[in-house]
Amino acid sequence: GFNIAPVDRTKKPLTSWSNTKRVDRDKLLELLPKATGIAIVGGFENPWKATNTILVVVDVDNSRILEKSRVLREILAKTVSWRTGPRCPSCVNKDLEVVEDGKRFRCRKCGKEFTVEEASRGLGALITVDYSTYEKFFKGSKRLGDVELLVNNYQLIPPSIHKTGVRYEWIKPFNFTDP
Repeated sequence: GFNIAPVDRTKKPLTSWSNTKRVDRDKLLELLPKATGIAIVGGFENPWKATNTILVVVDVDNSRILEKSRVLREILAKTVSWRTGPRCPSCVNKDLEVVEDGKRFRCRKCGKEFTVEEASRGLGALITVDYSTYEKFFKGSKRLGDVELLVNNYQLIPPSIHKTGVRYEWIKPFNFTDP
């Protein structure tokens, strides 16, 4: 029931997409074999749309922010979440040179070379808000430095492949029996 779009390794959609309209099923089935990733689209088109619920995709670029934000940490612990692309373990920069696809990287900012096991990782998560909360606080995506709340945008989900060759991984996968 999610609104999704197939993407290439650079995160570019293989077709047009919208937060209010789904990709045609036949087109989706045609493009999925060519995709290296699946993007989940925030917004009105979601499994809970009948209850006037808006899907918000949370994108945390710097996971160290969770040490400072108890509320965000608690929200993410309760919902579907996943690891995104690698970040430099020293300066958390995500502009990396790929030394060995999916395994070794060099930070373009501080020059540190590191492995995927040593890397910091971004985080993605899904939350829902009711329409009145959306109208009051959102009216579109919110970019808050290291955290983005995406309503008019998308985020790749597992098992997508990041441009560095690293596969996105579930932290807390979907469990449709949870609220």
